[in-house]
Amino acid sequence: MTTTAALLTVIIPAVVSVLGLFTGSRWRPWAREWAVLGSLTCLGAAVLEVYGVLADGPVRQITLLGEVDTGIAVLSLDLRADELSAFVAVAVALVACCVQIYSTAYLGGEGTPDEPLRYPAFAATVSLFTSAMMLVIHAEDLVLLLMGWEIMGISSYLLIGHHSERDSARAAAVKAFLVTRFGDLGVTIAVVMLIVTARTTAIRDLLARAEELPQSTVTAVALLLLMGVAGKSAQFPLHTWLPDAMEGPTPVSALIHAATMVAAGVFLVARLLPLFLAADAALTVAAVIASITMLGAALAALAQDDLKRVLAWSTISQVAYMLAGVSMAQAATDAGPGVFHLLSHAAFKAMLFLIAGCVTHLVGSTLMVHMGGLQRTNLKLSVLFGIGLAALAGVPPLSGFWSKETVLTAAEHSAMHGGGWAAWLVLVSGMLTALVTGIYAARAYGLVCLGDRRPPPADGGHGVHDHLPSAMTGVLYVLAVPTVLLGLLMVHPPELLESAEIALPTAALGTLLPLAGIAWVLHLQVRCHRDVADLLPGAFRAFLRSGYRLDDVQDALVVRPVKALARVVAAGDRDVVDAGPRGTASLAQAGGIALRRAQTGLATGYVTWLVAGALAVGIAGVVLA
Repeated sequence: MTTTAALLTVIIPAVVSVLGLFTGSRWRPWAREWAVLGSLTCLGAAVLEVYGVLADGPVRQITLLGEVDTGIAVLSLDLRADELSAFVAVAVALVACCVQIYSTAYLGGEGTPDEPLRYPAFAATVSLFTSAMMLVIHAEDLVLLLMGWEIMGISSYLLIGHHSERDSARAAAVKAFLVTRFGDLGVTIAVVMLIVTARTTAIRDLLARAEELPQSTVTAVALLLLMGVAGKSAQFPLHTWLPDAMEGPTPVSALIHAATMVAAGVFLVARLLPLFLAADAALTVAAVIASITMLGAALAALAQDDLKRVLAWSTISQVAYMLAGVSMAQAATDAGPGVFHLLSHAAFKAMLFLIAGCVTHLVGSTLMVHMGGLQRTNLKLSVLFGIGLAALAGVPPLSGFWSKETVLTAAEHSAMHGGGWAAWLVLVSGMLTALVTGIYAARAYGLVCLGDRRPPPADGGHGVHDHLPSAMTGVLYVLAVPTVLLGLLMVHPPELLESAEIALPTAALGTLLPLAGIAWVLHLQVRCHRDVADLLPGAFRAFLRSGYRLDDVQDALVVRPVKALARVVAAGDRDVVDAGPRGTASLAQAGGIALRRAQTGLATGYVTWLVAGALAVGIAGVVLA
């Protein structure tokens, strides 16, 4: 049962993608039916996989493509099913299923001259994206994992650029593709290094031999893999693509941010944890990256005016929590805190993004200033939004509280037991981030649910609707269940989460800080009618809103030098490489013109040339003699 279920989680979305694309191009309802039924079947298979793994244990090898002899190494392109793959598969399948159902209504208005009909391609791409993520989490070989990794990249490019009629969407898709491709280069080089040095890319064999490989090789491979993690999971300094990716439809944001693409990097570290443990420098680098990213992204979220960008920056910050949890591991079984936060984040972040889409559907704008008064106009949506934000802030007893506190406890335990300065950095940064998260979460709730609404301008770019389709609201209640109840896993944790523990003093401080931030912000907004972001100096707020102007830094250090180099290469190609053929042609043409002019047709002229030539030859002979 486990073997079949794991295979189905990969194969069903891939088949649905192909069928939906070919049949949906002619009959649009078929695209919807294939997408929804396929995602429901995939979710059922993922649930069966969890049951099978818990009941019968893991399956180490599931034949998919079999062995491939490259001449250097034999690649076993097979799958595996264990608790890590099974639980993450459920999270991915649940979010993908909710996104597919939600999209049937959210994108139902397409087909107008302003919004061309692209739903069949959208639904098929979401299915392909889901299959690619399932391939990543089930792969037993790094080459197979890399295949899924790259398919996710091209799928994200297509989904972010779904509204390709907009310049901003095309630019965001290209930016996401290029930045993540740069990180993916590290993963590709790491895989090649392992093929050359270890003669295998089978994950089971690599983890068993991690201590035997040369230290320099292990460190280089781990750092190169972290380069890919930073790109895919939007961690500093390769995080700049994620806020701009909000140009994609809101269901795409929920899919990418919740449980698929940005979680893939953290999953990779958790899967290859023994390899990273053999390279201490890599985990230290991961801890530093996570510490910088979690606090920096939280501060940037505080200054945003667009709800989707607030959630985008919060994703960057929360994924840094996951990476921090994994980087604090001291044994191969210590990935629990990071993985637990990955699971809880999948539920509440998907719910928050889909709620943002609902509010945008109602008010016609993504700016929070246009969303005031939701508590009066749609109380149920307001309550769900509050639950999601409370989970994001880590308010007990919601799932975000339990998972966040396990990460902070892991950092505290590591700091107290020889983890060094990196563990202390994670702990302090995590506490400060908890405070800032409470502040920006409360600010978002106050601006969206309380206060007065300011209608957007007539040309705001989004349609205004009077009601929400049931396909959009129903999935919110589904996602609210794990958002509220996922913490129950701590009562009888599976083996995967046994290392996830909570220390009461750390949990108390980690809870009081966001609660204090929430209380302060709500007091400002309810009593004083002030936006906490207005307390920031104007220049500093603009600096945070722009993401620390890192786009300008990348433009100065990367984009402009690359463009200048491209101009030099183009000039060399034009003026040097092509100059030879062009010069030969020009010389031949000039010679032909001269010879043609010499052919006058006069006998006296020919005699003159004959005498002149004879004299020239004679003079040359005398001189040379």
